[in-house]
Amino acid sequence: IKSFKSEYDAYTVVKLAVNNYAGYNYLVMDQWTPWQNWLLEIEKEMGVKGQFKYIVYPNPENDEYRLQAVPPTATSFDQRKPLPESWKGKRGEELENASGIEGAVFCHPGGFISGWSTLEAAKKAAEKALLT
Repeated sequence: IKSFKSEYDAYTVVKLAVNNYAGYNYLVMDQWTPWQNWLLEIEKEMGVKGQFKYIVYPNPENDEYRLQAVPPTATSFDQRKPLPESWKGKRGEELENASGIEGAVFCHPGGFISGWSTLEAAKKAAEKALLT
C-alpha cells in the first residue's frame, strides 16, 4: 500500500505541474518526486508528448533548485534538449558568467542537470536554455 500511495502521489504532483505549465516548454514542481515515468505517461495522456524539455524542482537535500533536462524515454541517458554547451561542467561564478544568471551553483558536464540557488534563477535558466 505504501508504494501505491507514493506512486499515486508522484503522479499527482507531476500532473499538477503539467496542468499549471501547459503553455510552457518546461515544468516547475513544488516538491521533488520521481517524475520521469509519470511525465512521459501524462504527456501522452494529454496529447502533448515531447512538449516539455526541462523540469524544475526543489532539491530535497537543501534549499537549492534543480533544472533537469527531460529524457526522450524514462530509461534513456539522452535528453530532449541538453542544457547549453557553454554551461556544461561549470560551477558558481564561472556558470553565472556563462549563463548571465545570478545564483548558479553547477551544471553537470553531461548537460542533463544543473543547480540554482533560487526558484527564480532555475526558471530563468530554463527559459534561457530553451532559446539556445
